[in-house]
Amino acid sequence: MEKSGVASEWERADVREFARLASVQEAECYETTADSNRNKFPRLEETIQFAGKCNYRKIGMASCVGLEQEARMLTDTCLSGCLSLGNDGDGP
Repeated sequence: MEKSGVASEWERADVREFARLASVQEAECYETTADSNRNKFPRLEETIQFAGKCNYRKIGMASCVGLEQEARMLTDTCLSGCLSLGNDGDGP
């Protein structure tokens, strides 16, 4: 019986490594408190950490003109974390 396209994708080494690194990141970024589980880091920091685990040096970003200031702040933050941001050509 032939496997479906999705099932065969999970057999690819690069996909399996990506999933493994994502689960490592998830485990490292949560902590258990007396009341619940909570994030140790802001989502942006998690994203930068995950990109580092994957050896990514460039990640994509899309934004709208209404979030131009925030997009510039994100770009500055990522650049200080040694990542460069790609965009669709319409944003900062």
